[in-house]
Amino acid sequence: MKRNLFSKISGKRETPLAPAPTKPSEQSQAQPSLDWSDQLGKSDYLGKAADAKHAAKAAVKAGEHDKAWGLFHEQKEHYLKHAQAQGFDAEQVMRMDGSVSEDFANILRIEKRHTQALVHVLYWIVTSPQTIKRHDTKLEAYFARCKFQTTMLGDRRCTAISAVH
Repeated sequence: MKRNLFSKISGKRETPLAPAPTKPSEQSQAQPSLDWSDQLGKSDYLGKAADAKHAAKAAVKAGEHDKAWGLFHEQKEHYLKHAQAQGFDAEQVMRMDGSVSEDFANILRIEKRHTQALVHVLYWIVTSPQTIKRHDTKLEAYFARCKFQTTMLGDRRCTAISAVH
């Protein structure tokens, strides 16, 4: 019997496969469906959200911003359905919801609607569980695009966050 990589590493032998079914009726009973959507049912909201995000990113690359906008909203809907099904608290729901705002900001930036894009960047930052360097970089860039009065990044961050809270 051949050994796979797992059995070589773990030292455990894999169990031999069952004999192949000979009749069509045996085949349908012997092999489980490989289609994940059948096994997960209609409640695979995170999978649907990932599909919507992937399609939205492709639409952005193709210059179809309205289509991408709708697909990002579809992603948010699936996130909210997942959150409801899992019993998330308000903070967890906001984190999931806010994660899509970076993509909304990107579309608005491409369309040169910088002030509206800044609102989405602020929402993304405020709902993030932790501060990362990309937050400061994007916040500075979006403030610059809006042509607001020059201030220190720390002042902007504090002002933006205190305005939301």
